[in-house]
Amino acid sequence: LASGETLKVDGELDGLPISATLLGLTGEVDAGSGGVGGLFRIEGADSTLQQGRFLRLDLNLPPRPNLIALPNEALYGLDRVYRVHESRMQAVNVDRIGETRNDKGASLVLVQSPEIQTGDTLIATQLPNAMDGLLIRVAGE
Repeated sequence: LASGETLKVDGELDGLPISATLLGLTGEVDAGSGGVGGLFRIEGADSTLQQGRFLRLDLNLPPRPNLIALPNEALYGLDRVYRVHESRMQAVNVDRIGETRNDKGASLVLVQSPEIQTGDTLIATQLPNAMDGLLIRVAGE
């Protein structure tokens, strides 16, 4: 918003698509809770919208360089993924930036790390005994 870019949101209400433009954000802090509210301009306003009614909206942010979209299962804890290095698991610390959805609507986590290089193979499934140095075999290789 500060850069003047128009941010769009898409959602669904009673099975019908809704599109809107984000006009501004508000912060709320009450005892024991906090949150951010948004002010939107609904495109093609529909009479099914009612004040106080909840609906899910997906905010479409502009692309950022060097972000990697991974299945949620690839994230260990809050800030670690594993890559394959010489047939062994190698922990890599990442910064969790947000979430996105793929073409099928599945949720993906967005991460970045200067340690991850082009061509690295990242482990995309949870392994129960994951640890640095664990010998592994990549399926299909």
